[in-house]
Amino acid sequence: MTITRRRTLGFASAFALIGATEGGLAAVLPKKTLRFRNLQSAQSFMLLLIHHDEGGNTPHSAPIWIPSSDTAWYAVDTMSAGLYASNNKSYKKRGYRLERVSAFKTKEGARYAAIWELASGPEWHSRHGMIQAEFEQAHSQYGKNWRMTHVNAHRDFAAIWEKGDGSAQQVLVSLSASDFQTQMAQLTSQGLRPLRISTSSDGHAPRFTAIFEKTDGTEWQAQPAMNESQFAHMSTTMSQRGFKLVDASGVMLGKKPSFSGIWEKV
Repeated sequence: MTITRRRTLGFASAFALIGATEGGLAAVLPKKTLRFRNLQSAQSFMLLLIHHDEGGNTPHSAPIWIPSSDTAWYAVDTMSAGLYASNNKSYKKRGYRLERVSAFKTKEGARYAAIWELASGPEWHSRHGMIQAEFEQAHSQYGKNWRMTHVNAHRDFAAIWEKGDGSAQQVLVSLSASDFQTQMAQLTSQGLRPLRISTSSDGHAPRFTAIFEKTDGTEWQAQPAMNESQFAHMSTTMSQRGFKLVDASGVMLGKKPSFSGIWEKV
């Protein structure tokens, strides 16, 4: 599936339906509310969190909000590793910036989902298909003169770095739920906030990989390890308070999905 700027999905009540499947979302919303619109100061995309092969033929997606002026976008689901790498190289040459990338375990092997934005900005690089040691080595090689803007550890590690000051960032890798909650409390007390939280599984329990950086004053809320109903309830509550979902991830734990999310006050 490819979505460009003029085909970006804008749902009036989308943020009250986090945790619904793509098909379920379309079935729940009246047809008259399905419309294509340009949000001018932001774009909203259905982000694939759990592939249908992982979720027992039930995919899980969430509408994320990315601040942006009027520009062009490409959002593509379920690419092979080769096609993703080819598209990433091609779009970068054409002036697009990679905003999101994630990998999923499917019957056909690894499949990637990604979002690119046509925009200027600092020099950037991305890597994918990494095991944890390779990810940690890559982050060390980029050093403090590169700021990590995205990480996903759903199936393997994928990350994006851009030229900038990364000295204040803290990156947590594959922590247990209790360790992550402890670290998040400590970092937020020091004035840092989560930029990305990626949920994965060790086969029995969730693991969390995240980027924390200095808060810019924007109000935010983050919650890891939510079940489907908790995610939907959190989304409704945040929407009523004027927050929008800016990051989300999901993983299957046994036969049940588990989600994490970050919301920002608009």
